[in-house]
Amino acid sequence: MARLLSISLILISFASGSPAVYRTYEVDKTEKVNDCGLTLVRIHPPDSIADKIGEILIDDFGASVNCSEEKTLDYIKNEGCSVGAQIVLIREIKRPDNESFCYRCVAVFYKYKPGVNPIKTTKYFDEMRIQKREQLDRKKQIRRTVMLVATVRHIVYMFTCHGHR
Repeated sequence: MARLLSISLILISFASGSPAVYRTYEVDKTEKVNDCGLTLVRIHPPDSIADKIGEILIDDFGASVNCSEEKTLDYIKNEGCSVGAQIVLIREIKRPDNESFCYRCVAVFYKYKPGVNPIKTTKYFDEMRIQKREQLDRKKQIRRTVMLVATVRHIVYMFTCHGHR
């Protein structure tokens, strides 16, 4: 029983933290900006309407838990607002899967050129659609977690049984 508890605590300690973030720009993180009216898109905006400011890669380094789609998009929005972006292209989207429990993506920040009419956020990023996707992700994560726990219990059982022989 003590071994099972030890292994469980080790697994829990590895499963905490924030996602890995890689930037192509400098940002002053002294103030947090909640919402500055960013437009989220999945199709590259034409060069005629916007200039690229920079991009950010949100990834999982194996010890992340607070990295749902909603949390990641909130982080990206805050980051975009802090660099003065008005459009965010979300690309290379990777939903939670067997490799990671996290939502991962690349976000490219743009600023409108003078005199350009703003574009609308893509329907893909509507709050209800995000919630539905996250609900499906959670169901998949529960199945993967159950399989992980069953595997750990089996390994502990194997060590316990073979240790007494």
